[in-house]
Amino acid sequence: MRAVVYLLTAAATAYAAILYRNRPLTCLFAAEIFLAVFSIVILLSLHKKISVQISIPIPVAERGQKVNVYLRIRNRGWFPASRVRIRLVCRQQFGGEQQTFTILSAVADRGVTTERADISTLFSGRVFLTVKELLISDYLGILSLKIRAGEEMYFHVMPEIYDVPLLVSEQARRFSGNSDTFDEKKSGDDVSEIFQIREYRGGDRMQRVHWKMSARMDELMIKEYSLPLGCPVVLFLSFQKSGKKRENFDRMLSAALSVSFALAREQCRHYLAWYQADEQRVLRARIESEEQIYEALELVFGAISYEQPVLLRELYREQYPGESWLTDLKFTPLLTVILNGEEEIPMPEKGGKSELVV
Repeated sequence: MRAVVYLLTAAATAYAAILYRNRPLTCLFAAEIFLAVFSIVILLSLHKKISVQISIPIPVAERGQKVNVYLRIRNRGWFPASRVRIRLVCRQQFGGEQQTFTILSAVADRGVTTERADISTLFSGRVFLTVKELLISDYLGILSLKIRAGEEMYFHVMPEIYDVPLLVSEQARRFSGNSDTFDEKKSGDDVSEIFQIREYRGGDRMQRVHWKMSARMDELMIKEYSLPLGCPVVLFLSFQKSGKKRENFDRMLSAALSVSFALAREQCRHYLAWYQADEQRVLRARIESEEQIYEALELVFGAISYEQPVLLRELYREQYPGESWLTDLKFTPLLTVILNGEEEIPMPEKGGKSELVV
């Protein structure tokens, strides 16, 4: 629009100069043309000389909390850029909602300018920030050039964690199962792994005598086998799109992770498992402590929602054959929990009184 107005103004000046044969008007028209050409030449010289980088000092936040995002605008040209417009797109990993922010700035010749944007989101998960478009305008504002950007970073928004009444059965507490992880302090009956070799004690079974070591030591030596540390509970997370509100993903994550925290506090080993659509396989994270839940979130937040139904429980069995567990809970965006692949139970809610038994 400014370009049209400027051209009309220059044309009117030229027309008046010719009509009235006025020297000052002719000089004014020449100045208008010179300024336009000069401004455009500088703009062209700045093309590909402007770049922008995103910096997020603290890439994690609670829901609704503002995240400080810094945009570092660099000018490698010999002229200042007085009109720089940055279009920043904020996209949710789950659900794909987008917000667009426009930031106006200026940067000196051979200089760097830093702009700050405060961004908040109501939903948990991974949030991508992308510099979608970078526009620079000439000094008169009559012409703009688009510079390819594509700079992208992400931050994490933590789901709400709340107390879930939980009862861990004695069977789950004593569960060993099949696992590649073994107890470092206790022995067990898994013959695939030796826990230690020790001297014979009264009551030891002769089947556990280590004959080669006994012959070498000239006394009976006993093999103690290892105790596998299997996980009695598996928490399945379904990221299938359901057509429901985006907030359902958020509530599902809050419920599943709240149960995971409750299990960790009760020292009940468990897995978080989900289908990774881009890799077409089930991923899982072993949880034994609260710290491991935060580490697992980096993987969980990288999950991609999918359209077609996935038999998550069956795929898990195929991918981890021979592995056993006692209880599995499948959390879905329909705000239901499926117990052991059969029974549907209410999803644990904040302030809920019903006790979950595993």
